[in-house]
Amino acid sequence: MLEFIRGNRRILQFVLLIFIVPSFVVVGAWDLISPGAGQTTLATVDGQRIERPDWERAHRATLDGLVAQLGGQVSVGALDTPASRVASLDRLIVDRMMAVATAQAGVAPSDETIKAVIAQIPEFQKQGRFDLETAKAFLAQRGLTTDQFEANLRADLATEMLPRALSDSAIASRSLARRLAQLDTESRQVRLQIFSAADFRKGLTPQTGDLERFYQENQGLYQTPERIDLELVVLASPKSAEQIERFTNLVYEQSETYESVAKELKLEVVQAKGLSRDGRTSQSGLSSAVSAVLQDANFRAKVFSAETIADRRNTEALELPNRRYVSARVLAHAPAQLMPMASVTDRLKADWSQAEGTKKATAAAQAWLTAQTDQLKPAAANTDAASLAVEGRLVRLSRSNLAQAGSQLGLQKPADVSALAQKIFSSQVALRAGDVVALPADGSVAAFVLVGQTLDSAQAPLVSQRLGQAYEFVQNYEREQATTRWLRDLEPRLKVKRYADKLAAAAL
Repeated sequence: MLEFIRGNRRILQFVLLIFIVPSFVVVGAWDLISPGAGQTTLATVDGQRIERPDWERAHRATLDGLVAQLGGQVSVGALDTPASRVASLDRLIVDRMMAVATAQAGVAPSDETIKAVIAQIPEFQKQGRFDLETAKAFLAQRGLTTDQFEANLRADLATEMLPRALSDSAIASRSLARRLAQLDTESRQVRLQIFSAADFRKGLTPQTGDLERFYQENQGLYQTPERIDLELVVLASPKSAEQIERFTNLVYEQSETYESVAKELKLEVVQAKGLSRDGRTSQSGLSSAVSAVLQDANFRAKVFSAETIADRRNTEALELPNRRYVSARVLAHAPAQLMPMASVTDRLKADWSQAEGTKKATAAAQAWLTAQTDQLKPAAANTDAASLAVEGRLVRLSRSNLAQAGSQLGLQKPADVSALAQKIFSSQVALRAGDVVALPADGSVAAFVLVGQTLDSAQAPLVSQRLGQAYEFVQNYEREQATTRWLRDLEPRLKVKRYADKLAAAAL
């Protein structure tokens, strides 16, 4: 009897659950543990739960997409903000709402539409034409049958039909489109002054207590990275759907070891030590295949999840790009820790100096802006501000040619150019006024005064040329707004609930 229990703990857990859960329901204790939801439930839509693993996958995919769009110059951690977590959850909620509303409305694509979409999928084609055997082989490699794929496709297309019908009913404003086309012809002239943080850092020396105060206020900068030690198995280029299924079952059924799956499928069990959230590892000599797995953001999101770290069991089989399936188990976890101040003295001095330089550059920029705008106040309203004796380099920018803004502004870093150009063309900046702009690349600061602007008339030929593109933009915007209003009205009917406290604790 004891041997049976030892070898079938998951079955025993299930049996105990059958007896325990009803008693919780009877006495209401379940609601005391987590009112209205499980411990990993982040939201519910029409009674359907959105669990933390669902959100983690979606959020990680979104962050990876943003990192790719930014050319890898920004880390995932920098984008993983409270606002981005809420946005990822909202997208999942919208998807569920769409699916429920579609099912309730009985909306479904026709068989002809399904056939047309399938026939156009490149992976299903052979010599430019749809081939059933090619499609079957492609799907089998991913553990899907043609019936399963068709059902998924039918559901996806049905979900798109309702919002499309709503958005097509939106009416775009032609006058607004013409106004946008007109704004695209705007040019602005500014007097510009750059205040280099490096210049203000020269000669700075921290006084007693400065470094300690900076250290206490910025402890997040001085922490050792969170790291884990892992054991993992990788199934690369599986030969059949049956092999994928066997891999999936073995890593789940024997959740504390990879001995059986490694022996049966002839896989290597690999240990990776010191993996951090950004994909770095303290271990050398790992194969390129294993390194590629460790660099996959979805994989790291799973192994760094609180559940995986606490459970210390095999993860479920994760499908990664290039037909790879992997399961991992956390062997050891080292949380991030604050480094002693004495061990980061040199870095602390550099960071303090950088921050102080930026602070002084900002103060100088603000003083310059005040002096220049005060100088413009006595001038007559009809005086050409560009001709007045205002300090700073005269720069002319055009909305339609912002690609050249970097050379015109004298800036090299795209982030600096974008930050300054957006401020210069802000509708909040009036003629003979200006603003101070932090340049993110090195902590320098820019200050400018708007001294001139030109705008083509609404009937100008250039405005008419751009009207079509502007109208398309307005049309898309109105469609999005129509869908947003519909979703807002639908939310209370589907009894959407969000559990903000659980989402707040769900940092990747």
